[in-house]
Amino acid sequence: MIKLVLSDLDDTLIRYGLPHITQNALDAIHEVRAAGVQFAPATGRITADLRRMFAGDDEAYATSVRCNGQMVYLDGELIHSVPDDMAALERAAQAVCEYPGCALMVYDVETAETCAVGVTLEYAKTHPEVFSRVSRVSDHVPEGVWHKANVHVNGDRAFSQKLKDELTRLCPELDFVFPNPRGSLFDILPHGWGKAQGAEVLRKMLGVERSEVCVFGDAENDLSVMRTYPNATAVSNAATIVSDVARWHIGSTKDDAVAEALYDIAEATPAGRMPNFMSMVDNLAGLGVRVSGARGLEGMQ
Repeated sequence: MIKLVLSDLDDTLIRYGLPHITQNALDAIHEVRAAGVQFAPATGRITADLRRMFAGDDEAYATSVRCNGQMVYLDGELIHSVPDDMAALERAAQAVCEYPGCALMVYDVETAETCAVGVTLEYAKTHPEVFSRVSRVSDHVPEGVWHKANVHVNGDRAFSQKLKDELTRLCPELDFVFPNPRGSLFDILPHGWGKAQGAEVLRKMLGVERSEVCVFGDAENDLSVMRTYPNATAVSNAATIVSDVARWHIGSTKDDAVAEALYDIAEATPAGRMPNFMSMVDNLAGLGVRVSGARGLEGMQ
């Protein structure tokens, strides 16, 4: 049975461009919780984002793996945190400054106040599509304890990949991952720490087996957690590398496929069985068939 659900947010649970979760998906979360299954967003997002993305429903994300696993919450209480290495972050920031149109950003997770290193405030204001969050700028990473940092790039994915590769070489204490399959920004994590490590803290606290965890994801920063749990599930709009890693496949984010899968889990777990979408996809995938959603399987049983 599935006892814990971990879901990425952007382009997985929530379609890109929507300001917050759909009511259908929010209802599905509450239904799965009512069935005795723990639900936890596993996301690179900060707390301030979660309040907006869950339309003010704090209960829906009270248990969560935030900031790519650097902050882990259980029932609204912080149970584990891994801050960024300040010296390595500063080294990365100074390297980013050598690339025009790029900035390393650090975030206050509660207020979303954002400081950019590498661009002027005037430049940020004239490129709001890339630097919309910038509250202030600095020549150095501000003193503090940071749990969320990333690099924003005013350029294409190839240019962003070049910078990402350079930072990987210069800063072995840090890992750099893309949070979605198409954008140019990428996240910064402590080396060897990610969603998987944060999820493991939560799983062990809950006393759940790995085989009882279901993970939904779509992007590079989901790979560690997808590889950790056998019931890894990719949405159809996922990056190819994520789809290849996943054991199970469902429909698209735009069709609320994760919500449909949650309803399936909510029906299956109290009945003492695995959900429908985990019982047929292996065979269908071998035939080159992609299943579009959990409820769509019911008539095929």
